[in-house]
Amino acid sequence: ADKQDVRVTIELYHSTGNAVIPGMDSTYFEKMKVAKGQSFKMPIESLSRGLSMTKRFAGTDAMKPVQTAVFFDLKEDHIVFVSTNGTYMSRFKDKTVRSEGCKSFVFGLHAVNITSSLIEGLSDKEVEIVSSESNVSFLFLEMTITSRLVEGKYPNYNSVFPSNNTIEMSVDSKHMSSVLNRLLTVANPLIGLIKLESSM
Repeated sequence: ADKQDVRVTIELYHSTGNAVIPGMDSTYFEKMKVAKGQSFKMPIESLSRGLSMTKRFAGTDAMKPVQTAVFFDLKEDHIVFVSTNGTYMSRFKDKTVRSEGCKSFVFGLHAVNITSSLIEGLSDKEVEIVSSESNVSFLFLEMTITSRLVEGKYPNYNSVFPSNNTIEMSVDSKHMSSVLNRLLTVANPLIGLIKLESSM
């Protein structure tokens, strides 16, 4: 039958009634293909942590697709997760993961959110990440997630973070978060800047 002649109706029955929604014949949907190319493995906890530390800083402007993503910068002896919305930037390094011979890629935010929700709470498992020029696949347990990569060159994030900074500060993260939240209630909502000063 011609594609235009196919009509599919989906009927859902439940305890309080029923619903009828239009559907489409799956024959015409492209079958999912696992990306073929470079691959590396990492603990599923490391992937979850990297995505959660960066995805909240990704942008939502569809006109800037590279900023609506998480950048996987793959180094031989570590991996760097990066995201930015043009105002804020997050960089998270994981030195426990090796990805020798693999090229970096830009993973779209919508796919990031889906992947994060599926791996949330999983532990003691490895995830295999396979990427090609246009797609990436995450394989773990009996599940495969495949997504098209975001096209474009990611900005030079290392230029944002000073490499010769001599200031190093260690603080209790919960205490720091509490202080910042209190200060933000009286900060200018349009700017949201807080000045930090330290002394010996």
